[in-house]
Amino acid sequence: MSSTSNTPLREYGAALQAKLRRNMEGKEGILYQVLAYQMGWADESGSPTTAPPAGQHLASLPLAVCSSLTGTFEQALPSAACMALVDGFIQIHEDVQAGSPQRDGRPSVWWLWGPGQAINAGDGMHALARLSLMDLADQGLSVESTIDGLRLLDQSCLELCEGQHLDLSLQDRANISTDLYLKMASSKTGAIVSCGAALGAVAADADAATINGFREFGRSLGVAVHIIQDIEMLWPKNGNGEPSDRLLGKKKLFPVVHIVGNGDAASSRELDNIYRKRVLEPDDIARVLAILDSVDARSQSLEVAAGHYSQAESCLASLTMLGDPQSLRDVAHHITLEAI
Repeated sequence: MSSTSNTPLREYGAALQAKLRRNMEGKEGILYQVLAYQMGWADESGSPTTAPPAGQHLASLPLAVCSSLTGTFEQALPSAACMALVDGFIQIHEDVQAGSPQRDGRPSVWWLWGPGQAINAGDGMHALARLSLMDLADQGLSVESTIDGLRLLDQSCLELCEGQHLDLSLQDRANISTDLYLKMASSKTGAIVSCGAALGAVAADADAATINGFREFGRSLGVAVHIIQDIEMLWPKNGNGEPSDRLLGKKKLFPVVHIVGNGDAASSRELDNIYRKRVLEPDDIARVLAILDSVDARSQSLEVAAGHYSQAESCLASLTMLGDPQSLRDVAHHITLEAI
């Protein structure tokens, strides 16, 4: 995963933000103030802000896929706006479910407006995502293909909910297998990244085999991202900050699952005993980190993530792309880096 130019991302980002703002034109009221906050456009009082736009790299994926197939990306802007809105809906709901008071260094939506209004805002973003995807017909895509895109979105969101249900249920289980974890990751982040890649192919009016090929690419990429996000919860970026407060809720993160299932007997047994406790304390988290550091769990987990990233690259290599595929590789690289 080498360093790459940001030029395609800047071009995609500017076009995406313009499309999202057009989608919001004429919509007023507190609901849209909350959505503008989640999108990074406004602070909690509604004043414009310079916060980084939300969901930028994931939403660029449909644009890069479409460009790799056709040489242009504009016809995929409805798909990109859809994914940015879906990403916001996911983040809002996850913060409510986890009770997380912050998101990307700012108070989370539920922390400012309450869980009820946050759920409502998340549902509003999901509805706007579907409406945005309907704009594919205005880009010249057939009604049938537009409906196929909507079906793909709904199937992916349903799979996401299945994965989130599994993720929440795993918090109450003392021991889970790596295979079960990967099934959950595939159903959550894998399903959504897969959807973004496939919607780029739909916008390009690609055939079914190509769309499915990009779905497989996105699923492998999504699993890699999910693992890396777990690593970030334990070891924050650049060594700054504390481990995520979600650890106190006994969230099953990949490095813990991996070492319990594949580590030496002593480390596995001690981690298992800690997670069997009814309630975790800060001292327990410190001990978990000490055990993981002693067996180099971070490097081991990054190796597993790199394996899934390599699978994604193999999927790309098997696809026929008419345009320049380098921007797609750049976006995949940045989607992964965004997680660490």
